[in-house]
Amino acid sequence: MEGISRQTVRDYIANGISTIKGMSSTISAQVVALLIEAQTESGINGPVMEIGVFEGRMFVLMALASEPGEKLFALDTFRHPDDHQIDRFRANLDRFGIDKSRVIEKKGSSIDHGPWKLRQEMGVPARFIHIDGDHSYNGVMHDLMISHKCMSDSAIICMDDVMHPYYPGLTLAVHDYLRANPSLAVFAVVDRASIVAASKYMICHRSKLEFYQAIIQDRIGNHIRHTQGDFMTNRALIVMPDAQKR
Repeated sequence: MEGISRQTVRDYIANGISTIKGMSSTISAQVVALLIEAQTESGINGPVMEIGVFEGRMFVLMALASEPGEKLFALDTFRHPDDHQIDRFRANLDRFGIDKSRVIEKKGSSIDHGPWKLRQEMGVPARFIHIDGDHSYNGVMHDLMISHKCMSDSAIICMDDVMHPYYPGLTLAVHDYLRANPSLAVFAVVDRASIVAASKYMICHRSKLEFYQAIIQDRIGNHIRHTQGDFMTNRALIVMPDAQKR
């Protein structure tokens, strides 16, 4: 059963994640898992949510790392690349033993789902949100807005594909949203292979910036590059697979 053994999560990262279509890297999976586990240890709980689940590569990881009683929100059109996407998603949940009674599927564009209704369905604010949905400027701004309104004071928003050369509008949207909402801060940039290839921004309320950076420094310090990301109002850790070699 998910949420019980850390070894289950480690086994999924080592052997299972690559069997589900998607682009999330091993290092980003490790960071997501350790952050969710650290939240649990610190008494931070609540639903987890993903906007843009595709076939469940990251969703399964978040489900395994979270606690058995926590709700799992999956927002997707479930029509890419075909109408059988949802069948493959559900099959992957079954394959890795995810209790589907925890899963709330929200079909359609995220624009169809307002934050107030989502918060009502959640019951309590979300503790971890992964955004990998509409990569357009307006789509990202909307996804960040609903995530911001659904997150708890101790929550993390993980924004995928920042600085990807295919999606400059996504990167502009993330930075514009952060500039307009200074209570949020990027505490870490998680690299895929190189910064140009695309990275994940780990975002939290500014009050939790040092808390989450300390967790990363303590648990995967060998993956932190000496140089830090300069966000003007704060510095972010740069997490890379081979940080010590660069």
